Amino acid sequence: MDNLKAHWDTVWQTKAHDATSWYQEVPVVSLQFLAKAHLKNTAPLIDIGSGASSLLDAWLSLEFRDLTALDIAASAFMQSKQRLGVAAARVIFVEANVLNWQPERRYQLWHDRAVFHFLTDADTRKQYINTLTAALEPGGFFICGGFSTLGPQQCSGLAVQRYDADTMAQVFDPWFEVLASETETHITPAGSEQHFLWSFFRRR
Repeated sequence: MDNLKAHWDTVWQTKAHDATSWYQEVPVVSLQFLAKAHLKNTAPLIDIGSGASSLLDAWLSLEFRDLTALDIAASAFMQSKQRLGVAAARVIFVEANVLNWQPERRYQLWHDRAVFHFLTDADTRKQYINTLTAALEPGGFFICGGFSTLGPQQCSGLAVQRYDADTMAQVFDPWFEVLASETETHITPAGSEQHFLWSFFRRR
């Protein structure tokens, strides 16, 4: 864990949020799936591996009031807080590794863009699912974005697991049902393409 934390702290200390390969000015697919959930603005939402994502800005603009961001790297949150300014006080920032984090409450929506695909073995995927099911209310929603089978085999120097819609669904069965799946071609700040698979689940 210490090595992983050091890795991501170094990434965020050496790159601005809008220079990372995963930067999105507007998280379009994330917001489309959020809209499908029809949640009240008092619903508790959590963004896993939040980094310095602009998703928080979008959630705040939609007037959601109960927001949590979780990331292993404190340096990522420094960028988020600087960008959000006084609005950062409306977000709970949790510095933790999702694999051994012990949630103290439950959420109605869990969002993950590009954390789960770093879990390349069955044991770490099981740890993730244990945390996810502990933290998400029955009937709650789970948005998961990771590299599709057309995506790269590494990201930021780390190996990833790529998925198609059926394989992703199987990983989370029987705890979750798939409501929708979508592919996305993400254009990085450098102009290259990254192919993502997005899955929208409801917890059974």
